[in-house]
Amino acid sequence: MPHATLSKLQLSQNMINNIRNASIEDNICDESVLAMLKTPPKEQISLDSITEVSIIIFIALGDSSEQSYADIKQALQNFFHIEIDSYFVVKRKIERTTGVIPVETDMCPNGCVAFTGLFATDVLCPKCETPRYQEKTVARKKNSTIQVPHKRFYTLPLGPQLQALWRTAMGAEKMEYRHRKTVEISNQLIETNGVVPVFGDVFHGSEYLEVVRAGNINEHDTAILFSLDGAQLYRSKESDCWFFVWIVLNLAPELQYKKKHILPAGIVPGPNKPDNIESFILPSFRHLSELQKDGLMIWHGGLQKTIKTHPFFMYATADTLALPIISGLVGHSGSHGCRLYCGFRSRNKPRHPTYYPAALKPVNPQYKCGFPDFDMRLLGSPDPNMYYGNLCRILESPSQAAYTRLRLATGIVRPSLCLGLAQS
Repeated sequence: MPHATLSKLQLSQNMINNIRNASIEDNICDESVLAMLKTPPKEQISLDSITEVSIIIFIALGDSSEQSYADIKQALQNFFHIEIDSYFVVKRKIERTTGVIPVETDMCPNGCVAFTGLFATDVLCPKCETPRYQEKTVARKKNSTIQVPHKRFYTLPLGPQLQALWRTAMGAEKMEYRHRKTVEISNQLIETNGVVPVFGDVFHGSEYLEVVRAGNINEHDTAILFSLDGAQLYRSKESDCWFFVWIVLNLAPELQYKKKHILPAGIVPGPNKPDNIESFILPSFRHLSELQKDGLMIWHGGLQKTIKTHPFFMYATADTLALPIISGLVGHSGSHGCRLYCGFRSRNKPRHPTYYPAALKPVNPQYKCGFPDFDMRLLGSPDPNMYYGNLCRILESPSQAAYTRLRLATGIVRPSLCLGLAQS
């Protein structure tokens, strides 16, 4: 891939290199979590009655303060002589059991960027120049002041969560669905001379089966997809936030989208929409990249031994507004709005900037269209070589004007962050 000439393309290229060169220690500073990733826990935490009550109260309180939990703990102790776990202890037990362990990272108070990658050492937001830190007075230290970040977002690393899914015998049996289904499909294709009678699962796809035959996905590897979206938490006030999740495709289709099996990847607080959301996704992709390179040690609850799994990134999903963040292509209203980069160009009314994926010329003469009908049967599969060739042209744009022309002609805005992940 040629080196980009324009600064905004250089930023995307730097993020891709940042993902490729990632290491576990760069993203996770907690020594206990690092130790867990290298030496996976072999057993679930024993949930005695006190632990269960502590967890039930912790979850029931939801967004309530730590003090609320402490008040209930004190009341149970005073009136019923029941000593439940402290807030810190129950939180650590939940994290260890589920693998959902938050990593906090500084962000611009206005939501412009996350201080990751090239922005990691900045003390001002590169867009709005708002300070990263604020001074806070610490009374117990003789009113001395310290610098604390204005705002932070959360990354939930994938590794510990996958370890939790594989850890028990029941969990491992569920996670082996992908391998069982792949063997079943392969045997079926032998009997039918390569004809798939019913496409009932993502594993029926020819591209997936080719990667398996090439030995790039093995028996105990974990297939995943990435998804992101924005959400308004409250109807009556500004509360927008962005979140991203991992869907574990090793699980059967009826389990994949159950709430307890969807793995959180990151949460970006609002109310402002992030200007550079790639900088928020970067820690999640860096962590995944490292797991792909070195593998993730898991305790296989069925085999009762430690083995290695490699997370395999199948694809990403998002709505039409969020998908260009992942693909690096123009949005759905652009001339090349197809998410698959299939070569089918959308059409627009004369002198109107919005494009629509219309294959047939309108019959009504009042719609003056200068394009003929397009036979969708002539449309081929997405062409990676065409994408790469056009991407090289974009990266080598000698000026902003040339970049604008090439973006319109190719539908590529910037290289996708996914290029930093392992290629099959």
